[in-house]
Amino acid sequence: MRPSPPDSARARFAALRAIPELAASPDRDIWSLLRYADEIRVPKGCRIAEEGRPAVEFVVVIDGALRAASQLLGPGTSFGWDAMWERSTNQASVTVDADARLLVMSHEQFRAVKGLVNYGCRQHNEPGLGAVAVTRHVSRVSP
Repeated sequence: MRPSPPDSARARFAALRAIPELAASPDRDIWSLLRYADEIRVPKGCRIAEEGRPAVEFVVVIDGALRAASQLLGPGTSFGWDAMWERSTNQASVTVDADARLLVMSHEQFRAVKGLVNYGCRQHNEPGLGAVAVTRHVSRVSP
């Protein structure tokens, strides 16, 4: 894995904007979250999560494809939100199906985002994600 060049802020923004848990967040909050996510490139064939192992990353696909069991995860999809939120295990093994560009958040980065998202929800008189039942999902970026 190698760091990606810093010329894709709009693509990173679009990837975060597509996450259902952040759908209610204003654009300015999504832009502020970019500093908490690392962009990496991962070649086809790499395993990035193993079912039953502790979840250590929240991952958003910018480009490329990942495979989780029989599901293909493409641009605008994410995995690990629930497992990171609950500090639990990965629900499936995930491998790179086609060279991928990903946004990745470690536990430390994810906790920072949780704090910002919860603060933002309170600022907008919403209950915050801590009060929301989050379900496993696959989302698509709208063109």
